[in-house]
Amino acid sequence: MKKILCGLGIAVALAWPRAERVGANEAPAVRVVHWNVFYDGQGTDGVRDRGRQVTTLAGLKPDVITLNEVTANATVDYAARLERATGVRWNHHHSSATKGGWGNAILTRHSLLSTSVYKMKIGAARTVAQATLQMNGAKVNIFATHLDSGDRVQNRAKQVQELLAFLEGFAQPRIVTGDMNASPDASEIKPMSGQYDDMWLTAVHLSRARSYAANPPHRYTRTRRGRLDYIFATRDMVPSECAVPDLRDLSNKNVKTLLRTADDDGVRPSDHNLVSCAIAWKDAPPQDPESPDPPDEDD
Repeated sequence: MKKILCGLGIAVALAWPRAERVGANEAPAVRVVHWNVFYDGQGTDGVRDRGRQVTTLAGLKPDVITLNEVTANATVDYAARLERATGVRWNHHHSSATKGGWGNAILTRHSLLSTSVYKMKIGAARTVAQATLQMNGAKVNIFATHLDSGDRVQNRAKQVQELLAFLEGFAQPRIVTGDMNASPDASEIKPMSGQYDDMWLTAVHLSRARSYAANPPHRYTRTRRGRLDYIFATRDMVPSECAVPDLRDLSNKNVKTLLRTADDDGVRPSDHNLVSCAIAWKDAPPQDPESPDPPDEDD
């Protein structure tokens, strides 16, 4: 039954449009998936099984995957598993500031032109992973981060300011992902939505958001107990569709990590739901300038 449910989930994912256009001038969308994978791939049954997570990820056919709560060694393993599952090469970049190596990862089937890491000055050893990608002839800057949890509101507020300052050092378009550990209405992350568009919320407003009956699409669609996980983008981009898919294995009732939500009745591959968005440029993306013609031999 577990395999049947997993297969049905992948079939649904494959049926979703991957590169819709929402305007006459738009470039094709890039599929971005963000997921807090719960300490290197642990499910709510207490079993660490990156294989089931990779099966889900590969079924979504992403261009870019960003992960939280992942070590450098696990990032390499995710990339290798994705290569076996998809038949294409996956490049990867990891950032961490903790003794245990926990941090954020960016994985992509596109070329990595450059990467960097920003270590936040405030809070519990938080970082931002940054990668400049080459996609369809255009450069795109991708970021993955994870803010402090719990009641550390002031820490998160300062971390958002550090994040925004760091982002300004990179060209648009920028796509910023992460577990912000705050609801959409939280004061500490409002500066993010003041400068970037929340792709899920935009998709909800445009009736392009998909989830499931026990967790319907709206402003507060849960990625854990509430909506904590985000994909933001600069305002030269727009979602063609976003999804928070149902990843529960309803045949497996061995739930050890209870979220105490209305849909807490089956094992999930992580204690977070993933967020998947197809994001398009509102206009054609800026192209790299052509290389000048080589000089004549007589010059």
